Amino acid sequence: MASWREHRSQRKDAASSALVAVWPNLRYFSLAMLLAWQFLVVDFGAWMTATDVTNLSVIDVGTTVYMTSAVVLVLSAFAQDLFARLFDDRRAPALIALVSIAGVVLLIASGPRFLQGTGMSGMLFHGGSFLVGVGSGLMTLRVSQLYCDLEPGRVFLYAALSELLVAVIFYVVIGNSWMPSVPGGPPLLNLVAVAVLPVALTGCASLPAIDTGSASCELREGAAGGGRGKVSGPAAGTSTVRGFFRQLPMMGKLLVALFVFSAVASIVRNYFLLGQTPDGHQLNSQQAMLARFALAACLLLVAVFLSKRVSLGKLYLLCMAFMALVVATLPLLGLHAALPLAFTSALTSVIGLVAWCLLAFVAKSQGFRPFLVFGLGEGACCAGLGIGYLCGYSNLFGVLGASDQAIGAPMVAVLIVLIVACAVLVFTEKDFDSVLELSGASILNVRDAIIRGRTAATVRRNRPWRLACRRVGERAMLSKREQELLEELACNRTPQEIASRLSITVSTVRTHTHRVYLKLDVHSRDELIELVRTEYESRGGA
Repeated sequence: MASWREHRSQRKDAASSALVAVWPNLRYFSLAMLLAWQFLVVDFGAWMTATDVTNLSVIDVGTTVYMTSAVVLVLSAFAQDLFARLFDDRRAPALIALVSIAGVVLLIASGPRFLQGTGMSGMLFHGGSFLVGVGSGLMTLRVSQLYCDLEPGRVFLYAALSELLVAVIFYVVIGNSWMPSVPGGPPLLNLVAVAVLPVALTGCASLPAIDTGSASCELREGAAGGGRGKVSGPAAGTSTVRGFFRQLPMMGKLLVALFVFSAVASIVRNYFLLGQTPDGHQLNSQQAMLARFALAACLLLVAVFLSKRVSLGKLYLLCMAFMALVVATLPLLGLHAALPLAFTSALTSVIGLVAWCLLAFVAKSQGFRPFLVFGLGEGACCAGLGIGYLCGYSNLFGVLGASDQAIGAPMVAVLIVLIVACAVLVFTEKDFDSVLELSGASILNVRDAIIRGRTAATVRRNRPWRLACRRVGERAMLSKREQELLEELACNRTPQEIASRLSITVSTVRTHTHRVYLKLDVHSRDELIELVRTEYESRGGA
């Protein structure tokens, strides 16, 4: 029995390594699977039959799922050791996937074409919503662990690409809705997707990290352009919630801003949801996903091709301003306009992207566990979304003057005041930039991150990288010490790391670096790496 388990484990490891060799960065796109699954299950209602289920069912699911996720996430910040032991267990991915699938199956079973009317539908419905919330919170924590090991530029790159992939997954699923699961029931592919995505997510997130340590030259991410920030040391990794806010007091204001924005966006979305048929809701959800895809594509295009640096602080402020503008237009457009809903969904995805990046920067630079940083940050976002769904479920809109055709002026005023207060008083652009600077991510250069990623791939695929460095150094007639420094620079190590490895001071490293640049006739680290890569490729990697 033991030998069979060992053989199965070896086969699993071999398959994982082969998959990583084909697509080294696949594990980071588990974020796309998480976001697509959440949208399909909660926002789109892929499990329901549009002709038989009211939108109150979607609102009820959203309330339970997001509030449960918020509880799980915040609990992880207060019980970090417990969650660390859970995620260190090899069975954790299977357990998380099982919980998520069980929740989806119960939701599907509670539908009108399955077990509704048997007296168990209510219990199945609420039990399924609860399990989906637990699974969503646990999968969020699992994916967050991956992003805390990346440099800032690559965090933004993978998160933005994940937003694009969310739309691809969504449209592949809904584009095959012609085959019903049962006569008159929800499409078969919808049900398969919401059940399979948790398995794919946990499997991708469990793939081994890219192994660069075995190569003769280990490329270090984050040295040249992204910055590292000051790491607080091992003690910070086990910091309490109180210690976290004492060390980073501005994070408390960030959590308030994330909560308020998420709540306002969810309130606006549920305001439209109550005034639409289920068919109309799903159609508007498709348009909202299209707007989300377009905005993510524009951000990625600007970050990679049109701008050398991305200002997350300005992006945060723009999202707040446009959200206030969307709310202000609601009385003019009424319940049946799709444009505000699409803009709200797109802005929510951008704020989610910005928040995800900032939380990853803080966790990496300050040495905090992902359970603490993402547990509080993503917990605040989920709590805000849950409050928005709760407002829709309790018909708060009618209390604040909304009618069947138009939103009330008191409600618009309250929402605009909340958004403006967050952007101007609670957590401003200056506060955002201060956190970025503290995290060593004040200069977010996505283009440089791509270049360093290409260099990392070169190092992983072949080991003679250092030989190419030596040939470049010999032609430039570098001294022995300068040759050593060239090899370290080509591996993208920081001056502090080079000083430690060569047993010299940082100032000496900078002096030798200047001499190496002069002899090689280059002006930056990127030019040096490109010179070595050219030599490497000219010999076919030999």
